[in-house]
Amino acid sequence: MGLISTITDIYDRICRNEYKNEAAVSTGIVQRLLTCLHWNIYDTTTVYPEFPLEGQRVDYALCHPANEPRVIIEVKAIGKLPATDDQLLSYVYKAGVPIAVLTDGRQWHFYYPSGAGTIDKRIFCRIDLLNDNPTEIKKRLERYLCYDQVQCGKAAQSAETDYRIMKYRKALEQDLPHIWEKLITEKDKALYTVLAERLNAAYGYYPEANDVFAFLNKKTVGSEEPAPKPAADDSTDTLYGYCFAPHSFVPAHDGREVWRKVLEELSKRDSAFFDKFAPQAKGVKINYLATKQQDLNPDRPDLVQKHSCQLSGGWWLYLCLNYSQIEHLLQKAAEIAGLQFGKDLWIKLGDKP
Repeated sequence: MGLISTITDIYDRICRNEYKNEAAVSTGIVQRLLTCLHWNIYDTTTVYPEFPLEGQRVDYALCHPANEPRVIIEVKAIGKLPATDDQLLSYVYKAGVPIAVLTDGRQWHFYYPSGAGTIDKRIFCRIDLLNDNPTEIKKRLERYLCYDQVQCGKAAQSAETDYRIMKYRKALEQDLPHIWEKLITEKDKALYTVLAERLNAAYGYYPEANDVFAFLNKKTVGSEEPAPKPAADDSTDTLYGYCFAPHSFVPAHDGREVWRKVLEELSKRDSAFFDKFAPQAKGVKINYLATKQQDLNPDRPDLVQKHSCQLSGGWWLYLCLNYSQIEHLLQKAAEIAGLQFGKDLWIKLGDKP
């Protein structure tokens, strides 16, 4: 079984709550994935279980050469993943191991121990086997944990590179708004010149500097009416739901219910909505919306039987998708319905905003 197929199978088993404890996660998820990543899990000199590290033992050390750790993996039961394990990661740093991983089988947190700042700031990658795209999961696992990549040192190089990119992006997100605001407040001449030249080229006139910066200042401070949000007591403790402005927040049990109910509401507003949306609701081999149940995923009738439901008008909806896919598809649905996603329609999927 290839890596994508293994990820999909693990997804199904997590949904069925088959991994009851830490040992089940270790054997049924971690070892399976390591095997797909070309590690010989029976060679205890390369996949070293219960590796001794600074007076404690970690679940796995991926080694090269034999018995010399290059990646440390600590395993927890599903739902028991701590935010960080400061003591463990400080030991990993002292031992000079390039990559550390904390996982509960579903969530995978990758750390660059040599990074700067507190431990939580050294996370350079997070993977969620339930919510992330399987192709992206495969790409990340191969980048950091594939045997060949670890053996030749590329995994460690990739970890360092991605950590530095992550750190740069966070700095950019933090500093760029302040720099932009300062340029506008100070009416920066270079900024005005660029914008004025563009406007002159397009419309044949140079705008007044005060008009340009008044407009930019209005956009920067957000004078437009913000997207509606529910009252705090409607959604603070609710992980899933949706809202059609100006109506109140509607809670849901999970992301699949959000997916179904939003589409049903859009169909009520426009009887032809499903006909318009169906051509856009497609994957490579999957139709997320179809008039016939068997057309949802012709290659996997077993998944169709377990993960589909019938909507109004006889349409069938595929439910075997992650939250990123749901969000992406509902953005398309909103566009087709003439709604602004995030303003006229917004959704809440677990810990996602």
